Amino acid sequence: MHSLIRIFISCGLLIHLFGGGLATAAPPAETQGGGASTWTEPWKDSVAQDLQAEQRAGEAAQVRRGEVPPHWAVVKAGDLGLAICQVANGIRLESLFDTRRAQELLATNSPPMFNLLLRHAGSTQEVQIASETGWDNTRISRTPTGLELTWSEPVSSELTGISVTATGLLDGEHNAVAWKFRVNNENPDWGG
Repeated sequence: MHSLIRIFISCGLLIHLFGGGLATAAPPAETQGGGASTWTEPWKDSVAQDLQAEQRAGEAAQVRRGEVPPHWAVVKAGDLGLAICQVANGIRLESLFDTRRAQELLATNSPPMFNLLLRHAGSTQEVQIASETGWDNTRISRTPTGLELTWSEPVSSELTGISVTATGLLDGEHNAVAWKFRVNNENPDWGG
């Protein structure tokens, strides 16, 4: 009997602020942690306020100064601003911001970028792992057309061999980010 892998992707990951199809565009403005950024005033104020409310004063102060905190990536695709952060055992979206309308698009207490539901081979036992928790190794990398996010080495040793890669194509012409998720499973007990 084959095991089952299901991935649930949050609806906010394919973002189009204004209609149109997905097209290749010039690489958008971006900054990774530790440097000056392309924050707009309303965007950085919104993110700083949210961080302050979450008791993350150090990061809030950096954002207010227009800096990108360490372990963050901040990119713009046209009028869409995206901030992503590495957390203790995962990666999470910090902000999806419409810079033209000065409006945060990411809900308070938003769901993780993905939930991966794994079923053990030959049984009905299921385990869930999400983008924000359960990973010993994560990476945010810049690509020529956007971002690549990688989750590997699950905290649970029984899930060894499972990893997830998300590739985000930034489309400045259409104010969009389109994500493609790939689950790599080299664990015969949890798929294969």
